[in-house]
Amino acid sequence: MESDLRHAFLSNSIPTIAVDLPSTVLATLSADTNWIHNTENWKNLVNEHPILSGSGGGGNVSGGGSGGSGGGGVGGSLREVVGKKKGEGCKWVVLFGVRDDRPFLVRL
Repeated sequence: MESDLRHAFLSNSIPTIAVDLPSTVLATLSADTNWIHNTENWKNLVNEHPILSGSGGGGNVSGGGSGGSGGGGVGGSLREVVGKKKGEGCKWVVLFGVRDDRPFLVRL
């Protein structure tokens, strides 16, 4: 894992996704990435953090995606964008929380 991360960092191949979500939500998303492709896990996260569904205080994702298969709202957009990055072969992404200027490294 460490050598993969080091290689990705040195080759400047870790995409950064700017996200307007609270740090507490981003910490949860970075701790367990099953939400990317597991619908039940995603639904549980949305129930736990309503802001992911678009209700509960705003939120925004830089870099696009409409709700699509992600399930709508900022969370759906984030899920879609991160899923695409994983599909493109990325092993890591940085979710950059613009509210608190905090990066969260996510292993895909």
